[in-house]
Amino acid sequence: MMKKIILFLLVAGMSFQVQGQEASQKKKAYMVADAHFDTQWNWDIQTSLREYLPKTMRQNIHLLDTYPNYQFNFEGAVKYFWMKEYYPLEFEKVKKYILNGRWHLAGSSWDANETVICSSESWMRNVLLGQTFYREEFGLEGTDIFLPDCFGFPGNMPTMMRHCGLIGFSSQKLGWRTNPFYEGGKKYPFTIGLWKGIDGSKVMMTHGFAYGQSYKEHDLSTNGRLQREIGESPLGIATPAARPTSPRCVHLRKASRAKVPSRLSAPRATNSTKTSCPTSNIPSCPRLKARC
Repeated sequence: MMKKIILFLLVAGMSFQVQGQEASQKKKAYMVADAHFDTQWNWDIQTSLREYLPKTMRQNIHLLDTYPNYQFNFEGAVKYFWMKEYYPLEFEKVKKYILNGRWHLAGSSWDANETVICSSESWMRNVLLGQTFYREEFGLEGTDIFLPDCFGFPGNMPTMMRHCGLIGFSSQKLGWRTNPFYEGGKKYPFTIGLWKGIDGSKVMMTHGFAYGQSYKEHDLSTNGRLQREIGESPLGIATPAARPTSPRCVHLRKASRAKVPSRLSAPRATNSTKTSCPTSNIPSCPRLKARC
C-alpha cells in the first residue's frame, strides 16, 4: 500500500456489466468508493488510531452529508471497534449511515488477513470475529471477502467462504506479480468470474485494475482506457482505483447524467457479485478451479 494514499475509490467494481447477452445494450458502471488502509504497515497502530481512522471517518461523513447519492464501503470490523472506542460521536454518525444503507460493511472479517500460510481454523476465526461484531453492533452481516491488498489466494478459500455463508470475493493486486500464470500472458484469471474450490464450492470473484491509480478525465463515461479494460471480459467488467473526494463525486454525478453508451452509479462493493447471481444466468462467465 502506498504510504500517502489512504483513501481509495477501489472496487469490487467500477464494474461495467453488459445487461443481457447483446453487446449493443447500454453498459452500467459500478463506481464503488472504498477507503483501504493497512492497520499497520510503514506505521504503527497508534498512527492508524490517531490519524488515518479519524480522517477516513470525517472525510466520508462529509461526502455522505454533501452528496445524497454517494455510498461508501469500508472493511475491517476492528476499525469499527476502534471508532466506537475512540471516536464515539463520529461513530454514531457512521452507524446511522450503515443502518440506512449508505455506508457499507465491506468484507466479513475482523481485519485484512494473510490467506496462504494461515490455517483454515485461523482464517475462519477471523471471519467469525468480524461477523459476530457486525451482528451484535449493527444487526448486519458481511456477504463477501474484500482483500484489495493481497497477492495470492489458496484453492480452499471458496470452500471456507461457502462454509461461512459468503458469496463473493474481490481483490486487485494479482497484476503486480512478476510472472504470468494464466492464458494469454495474464497475471490474474479474469476480471469477473466463478471461482471453484477444491470440493466444488463456488463463489463469484472480481479482480480490479490499477491499484492506487486514478482516471484523469473528468467525464468517466467516455474514458477510452476504461472502455479498453472492460473489453477484457465477456461480462464487461473494469475496476480502477482513485481517491474519493468532493471533485470526483461531482465528476461522477455529471457522468451519471450523460447521454452516452455507459451509465454510471455508485453502489455497494457487492453489487457486481449479487447482480451476477445465480451464475446459471450467465453461461459465458469465466471459470477458475485452482489457487489464484
